[in-house]
Amino acid sequence: MKILSQAVLLLTLAARLLAADPVPADLHPTLERMAAAVLAGDAGAYLACVDPTDPVLHKEQENWAKDLLIHRPAEFAITLDPDEIAIQPDGSVVVMLEMTWTMPEAAERSIGYPARFVRRDGHWLYAGEQWVRVRAPGVEVLVEPELRNVGVHIAAVLPSVRRRVDELMDTHVDRVQQVKVYKSMSHMQHSIYLSYADPLGGWNEPGESIKLLGDEAQSGRALRALLAHEYGHCATFDLGPHATDMPWWVLEGVAEHCSALITGRAGRGSRRVDSWARSGNLRTWDQLADFRGEAMNHQGHVYAQGHAMVAYLDDRFGFDRVVAWLTAMAQGQSLEDATIAAFEAAWPEIDAAWRASLGAGEAPVEPESAPAP
Repeated sequence: MKILSQAVLLLTLAARLLAADPVPADLHPTLERMAAAVLAGDAGAYLACVDPTDPVLHKEQENWAKDLLIHRPAEFAITLDPDEIAIQPDGSVVVMLEMTWTMPEAAERSIGYPARFVRRDGHWLYAGEQWVRVRAPGVEVLVEPELRNVGVHIAAVLPSVRRRVDELMDTHVDRVQQVKVYKSMSHMQHSIYLSYADPLGGWNEPGESIKLLGDEAQSGRALRALLAHEYGHCATFDLGPHATDMPWWVLEGVAEHCSALITGRAGRGSRRVDSWARSGNLRTWDQLADFRGEAMNHQGHVYAQGHAMVAYLDDRFGFDRVVAWLTAMAQGQSLEDATIAAFEAAWPEIDAAWRASLGAGEAPVEPESAPAP
């Protein structure tokens, strides 16, 4: 459908909705407010259009909207397919929705999916995608209809992975863990932020669902490894309110180590990290710390080098003390203070010993400042 304006919906569509059913016609002002808020970078106005009764969706949409304060699209529009609107038994509306946007100095992007709207206090509110739900003890998997079999498989595997990671991390949170499975990477990227464009297979933030890219060919150890990594993030986030302030390499290193331990591929470090050490290609930890900074230029090192360090700490001190180290940072301590508290050694000493174990010699000089990505 051709987009005639950035405001939101074609006037002809509104007329057809009015002719078909007076209730869906009320979607028009909601969509107008959503589009106007996105173009203005107004996170609060956008969230006012989102159903607050689903706490997971609302947290995801809150994070989605916060990114608008940093990365506002140059163009944005929402359109609906007038032939794909259905009133549900609970009174909600499911309609085929398309969002089209352009970030500054980037190509146009778009994504379409069946979206749900609910009526609250006389207004229609956006309620996210229309999912097929698969449930297991402590787990709810939300999938697009074509991926129902993937959802069934994840629901069968995740409870045991979760139990093992909880035991490893000594976390015991009584909640239903939600997983959302997307059939395309572009849809999963869109669900994170409009500005997100890096390739990925999974995503998780505090209060959000675990987000996965659906691949029916993925099973066995590969699926367990992916679930253990993503649930490793969930367990880490439960250690304290400042967990996401940890250096990015710590968060990814711990998740990778959980995955390795659960799938039986644990080790001090990969051959790739050993090769980096021999060739002088390791990064400084400051270079790998900031998800929104220079670390984006070194993502392979964030995961592999971070994992190698966490595995080294586990080998040397035991995982109980690694968890104490993580907990100290999750409670607000710096990397340096948490290292002294958990390992009774200064961070430069730990770093030097790790590099020596790889044959890397002394650590490179830390940069005075990290360049923007």
